[in-house]
Amino acid sequence: MGNETILQSDFASVVEQFRQRLRVAVVLDIRCRYEFANKLRAFSGGLKAPVGRRPLAVVARHLDMDESAVRRMAVIAATISPDELEWLLSLPVQIGWHVTWSHLEALATVRQGSCRASHEFWA
Repeated sequence: MGNETILQSDFASVVEQFRQRLRVAVVLDIRCRYEFANKLRAFSGGLKAPVGRRPLAVVARHLDMDESAVRRMAVIAATISPDELEWLLSLPVQIGWHVTWSHLEALATVRQGSCRASHEFWA
């Protein structure tokens, strides 16, 4: 095996390790946002904000995030069930690419779970 072939093989290995580690990070990010949003929803009835302030705006400020990002997290948690989330995270095996948070944001606009899961949607 020539030096160039060894370098290509080594580089391919590094790329594959990076790809796998990045996927783990993406899944952890998705789970973290989803779990936080579920906790936020559980507390939402008790969230209080100063007069004239929206509770999500206060939470967003404490997270150093935009209020719309916090709202989208809450919408995803309200729309996509834990079982559906697990199914969505398993999709790379089925469709050849990985679901990201942006995909979940788009999927949350489809209110019916049966439509999100339909084969026509993923075709």
